[in-house]
Amino acid sequence: MAPSVSESGTGRTPIRRPGSAATPGGAFGGGWPWIAVVLLAGLGLRLLIVYVLAPGEGFRDDVLTFESWANTLAEHGPGAFYANTLPPGQSPGYLYGPGYLYPLWMVGLAGHAFAGLTGMAPHDAIALMIKLPAIASDLLIAVVLYRAISRWYRPAAGVVAAALYLFVPLTWYDSTLWGQVDAFGALLLLVSIVLLIDRRSELAVVFAVLAVETKPQYAIGLGVVAAVLVGRHWLKARSGSPARSEAPHAVGRRWTGWFEREHGLPRLMSSAIAGAAVFLVVLLPFDLWTLAPARLAGIPVVGPIAGLLIMDRSAAGYFPNLTVNAFNVWAFVGPTPLTQGLANQDTLTPDSIRLVGSLTAQVVGTVLFGLVAMIVLAALLIRDDRDAILMGFTVLALAFFILPTRAHERYLFPAVAAGAALAAGSVRWRWWVMALGVIHAANLHAVASMARYGTPGLQGAPFGSELRTEVSVATLSIGHVLLFAGALCAFLRQVWRPALADVLGAIAAIRGSRSGTASD
Repeated sequence: MAPSVSESGTGRTPIRRPGSAATPGGAFGGGWPWIAVVLLAGLGLRLLIVYVLAPGEGFRDDVLTFESWANTLAEHGPGAFYANTLPPGQSPGYLYGPGYLYPLWMVGLAGHAFAGLTGMAPHDAIALMIKLPAIASDLLIAVVLYRAISRWYRPAAGVVAAALYLFVPLTWYDSTLWGQVDAFGALLLLVSIVLLIDRRSELAVVFAVLAVETKPQYAIGLGVVAAVLVGRHWLKARSGSPARSEAPHAVGRRWTGWFEREHGLPRLMSSAIAGAAVFLVVLLPFDLWTLAPARLAGIPVVGPIAGLLIMDRSAAGYFPNLTVNAFNVWAFVGPTPLTQGLANQDTLTPDSIRLVGSLTAQVVGTVLFGLVAMIVLAALLIRDDRDAILMGFTVLALAFFILPTRAHERYLFPAVAAGAALAAGSVRWRWWVMALGVIHAANLHAVASMARYGTPGLQGAPFGSELRTEVSVATLSIGHVLLFAGALCAFLRQVWRPALADVLGAIAAIRGSRSGTASD
């Protein structure tokens, strides 16, 4: 059965109404000291894995790449990073945008400073610290969940959401065993969604743009923000619908003057200007112009943007396969499907194979994702309440993993952060998040424990080979698809159907008004 966020008797925590008195307990509210215990336990688990249980282990290529980038940034700075990172003639598709390079730069500088104090080699010092930004991002996501949900519901619900996120297996496996940085992008997206719910349009766009500059696939967050803002500041402003705030009055009082009075098209313009300004501030310190065509490279601003677009386009074509170890619908397709490929050490099928007439798998996957994206974004033009935004983003994040080809095994990570926020209001969503976190952690473990990917300690990890069998891959893939179907059904029932009713009601009202005018 699809999860729900609006059922009585299913574990929904009573809503704390805007304007109610602040909960006691200082910065952490009435959940203190429980949230402190949760955060310390989450930190302790991650440090135990990184420095005691599995020191130096991870997805070999990713960890070594991040260490190398951190060292390059410390030695050359952002202004010469890409020129000193990309080998001559190599495709830039494996490179990252500037977003996560700033934390890596800090790690590189700290590693060099620590090496100078201790006599340790700089690359060894960096290796000790390389997973700390991802761990910090995990903890910050838990704090954001707690703070937001304490305002929306009550502190106890915030503690539950933070604990759910920190201890579901996917999150700590990704940051502390795999060594990836998906939590950093998820943090930016979650902050953007929270700000969007609280009607802080400019800041919501800023954080969505920062997420896109981290990885281009995080553009799903910018799509959600754009749809909601167009609905609020254009469609509803033209119809004369009043602006409503989901945020407590204490938050609203911080925004004075023009930002409180204006809810029309000028807010769209100010949001776009804020996003563009931050985009350039983050982008321009890096030498992305070195990736641009010669005719554009020397043009200020244009050169770096062209270099970023070329890098993103190259990244989209870097793995032209049905699935890049993602256990999704494409795991069953092709002459050597992923179920068979993982058993035979990763024999992947190109997505250029034809499925329907002349249509390739890539086209079919793109169309399927586009249909879901249109359904979600169209509904968010009309319905912009808290649950609609959280559910819409969760569905879109999971759809990006399930439907298009070329999806990597970690692409659904942001859905867990948003799902944890939904879990604060529904027992069914809590079970949904836990199931997703366990199933997807199994997907990660099946891949990271392969000899061609993992470090020696992970290659012999328990259950790795068992999770790569055809039965296991098929079961986990079906599990992902069913969880996606449940979330999509919940969105259609609770958001899309009421949005359609709103549109039909508005059309009927307009027709009735015209009929009355004609009669007069």
